[in-house]
This record gives sequence, C-alpha cells and structure tokens, in this order.
Amino acid sequence: MTFRKMWYLALCMATLGLAGCSGDAPSTLGMTDGRLTPCPDSPNCVSSQVENGYPAMEPIPLSLPADETQDVLVAALEEMDGVEVVSTEPGYVHAEAKSRLLGFVDDMEFAIDESDGVIHYRSASRMGYGDMGANRERMVQFWGLYSQVVEKSGGREVEGFGVSG
Repeated sequence: MTFRKMWYLALCMATLGLAGCSGDAPSTLGMTDGRLTPCPDSPNCVSSQVENGYPAMEPIPLSLPADETQDVLVAALEEMDGVEVVSTEPGYVHAEAKSRLLGFVDDMEFAIDESDGVIHYRSASRMGYGDMGANRERMVQFWGLYSQVVEKSGGREVEGFGVSG
C-alpha cells in the first residue's frame, strides 16, 4: 500500500471516529436556583446570564405571554438545521445542535424569565476547548428565526438582542 493510500485511509478512519464523538449530555444541564448553568472558563459557550466578557450576550426580550413564548421558541428551534428539541418543561427548553461535518453536539438551553420579561439562554459545546464562534453564531441565527416566528404569531418586534459587555 502506498503512503498516499495509507494517509487517506488514516484520515478517513479518524474522521469517522470523530463523527461519533458527540459526548454525553452534561449532568449539569437545567435550572438551579432560577439560573442556567454558568459557562466554563473555555471559549466554547455563550450565555445571557454572564455580565461581560466573551460568553456574554443580551437576553431576548419577551414579546408574548410566557406560554406562547415557549411555543414560539420551540417552533423557531425546529426550523434550524441540525437542531433537535430534546426536552421541554414550563419555562425551560433544552435542544441539541449537531454539526454537519463531524457530528459534534452542542447544548442549547432557554429559560423564560417572566418576572424580568426576558428569555435567558446558554449554548455550549460538549467537547473541545474552543468553538470558533459557533455557539455565538448559532444564537444570533436563532434570534433571527425566533423574531420571524414571533412576528408571524402577532407578537411585537423583538429588539435589543446581541452582545453585551
């Protein structure tokens, strides 16, 4: 076997091996004392419950009642490629986003905070140290889809979403 064929075979095997590397869902997902799990120190997570720095993003303002907001939130997630809603409970939604190329899975969590009038969220990679901005980009994409679904359902325009700090 030539070196080129061996190299190609090794590359294919490594790619196939990584494709199954989605990792298990962290046991820390969900709400604790009304808050989502904090982001780790690594740059592979964004959250609306962080004051400043890389992971910080603005919460999404509520523009519908909480029960309708959750329905719209789920509908927007279902429109995203590679995203599957895993669980919902009143005021909380967990979804998994799977990358196309290698099948890495990231967790997306949403908490509807009616008292503050916002949706808090967290998007975090299960594996690796960095994410090359994938979680931030995904949340910006989600905001666009969410805004469209809100407007179609008769809610007011969603404003003020983005990076904080």
